[in-house]
Amino acid sequence: MNSKLVWRIVACLVAVPLLLFAGCNTALALAHSQRTVSLSVPAAGITAVDVNNNAGRVRIVGVEDATEIKVRARIDDGWRDSGHSVTTEGGVLTVHGSCPNFGSNFCNVRYTIEVPTTMPLSVRAQGSIEVTDMEAGVDAGTSESTITLDRVDGDLTLQASQGRITAGAIRSGTVVAHANQGRISLVFAESPSSVTAEADQGSIEIVLPDDTVAFATDVSADQGDVTDVVDRDLDSPRTIVAHADQGDITLTYASS
Repeated sequence: MNSKLVWRIVACLVAVPLLLFAGCNTALALAHSQRTVSLSVPAAGITAVDVNNNAGRVRIVGVEDATEIKVRARIDDGWRDSGHSVTTEGGVLTVHGSCPNFGSNFCNVRYTIEVPTTMPLSVRAQGSIEVTDMEAGVDAGTSESTITLDRVDGDLTLQASQGRITAGAIRSGTVVAHANQGRISLVFAESPSSVTAEADQGSIEIVLPDDTVAFATDVSADQGDVTDVVDRDLDSPRTIVAHADQGDITLTYASS
């Protein structure tokens, strides 16, 4: 066979997929669009807020004496629209963001939600979670980012698969925090009753208010150093359990 013909056949076999790939990427880029969706729901009759965002981050702000729950979504769409819904059932307001199974190159849903400070929260997100000024407890988990809390009260359950957990000015009695690949930092404005913190690949820092409260502590670091200056009383009803596989642990007071 003529060598020129062979090269032409090879060139065609290579060029066709490349052209299809380039055309597909161009079409996807042209299909990219952005939109903002806002909704207000009366808070009367709502007993809890449940957020499940598989397409991005969630930011929740507590508003004292608020009479409405305000949901604002900034959405990126591709060939197919990103999913977004707000529903109410059995007194629970559910906010859901999602990506389609295909055609979702630009899928992203970013929520900012204002709720009454006394509203219990459950939040799951692919992206970061930020919660401020809440009083009724938070159950939060993210698969690919960080959790940041500030000025929160009520029981806290926090899970970060690939990111850090940071909570400041906590007034919660019970806190459970687990980070697979990130550090944990818990700074308390009031002495808690029970704290459990576990980090697989990160450090743990627990900072307590400088008062006369003693704790029954159980602290260990498999591959790290432990600094514990907290008053210890194994008979105390207040407990701190902290374990790190690969990181340091620090238990201290705010004034230290």
